[in-house]
Amino acid sequence: MGQFNTSIFQKVNQSSFLSEVRFSRCFDSVFLFKIHNAHIRTVLLSLNLNFVRYLFFIPFNLKFMKHWLIYPLVILGSCSPKPSTEESKAKVIQTEKDFAQMAKEKGIAAAFYTFADSNAVIKRGNQLVKGKEAIKDYYSRQTQRGELQWSPTFADVSGDLGYTYGEFTYSEKDSVGNLNESKGYFHTVWKRQKDGSWKFVWD
Repeated sequence: MGQFNTSIFQKVNQSSFLSEVRFSRCFDSVFLFKIHNAHIRTVLLSLNLNFVRYLFFIPFNLKFMKHWLIYPLVILGSCSPKPSTEESKAKVIQTEKDFAQMAKEKGIAAAFYTFADSNAVIKRGNQLVKGKEAIKDYYSRQTQRGELQWSPTFADVSGDLGYTYGEFTYSEKDSVGNLNESKGYFHTVWKRQKDGSWKFVWD
């Protein structure tokens, strides 16, 4: 490598120092000119004006310090460890079970609305219902008032997405009181939310 030329940095440092000196003299002149009382001006001249300048720039210093205090907090927050895959899988399975329990206790419409992501999509027959509010509207128009039960038999997670599948049973009494059941398999795709909870994006 060639010899490093330090003269450039010496000139830059010298220029920065001269600029600071000029600014300091300008500040001192203006500041002292504003003080009309000769006695006070004499006292200030006997003080170290660096201290006066510091007091003048306290608001700037506080603003500067605020940023330097916030940045480490942001960095530490972004470096917080995410849950392991096994922990995430366990949470997805528990969320699926809570989903099923709410459907049993409060009804299918309430459960699907509560556990749906804002951009969730459900497929019912040949129809795709897109969006949380559309899902709520869809179930509000359903005449079926049966009970839906399901439980996950498998779950997996990759990053902020996961999926579950298992068996479901839908049971409903007909007009004469006979219980009719239909069984099948469900498949749900889940997405981790900003608060760490999981909401379904596909069902």
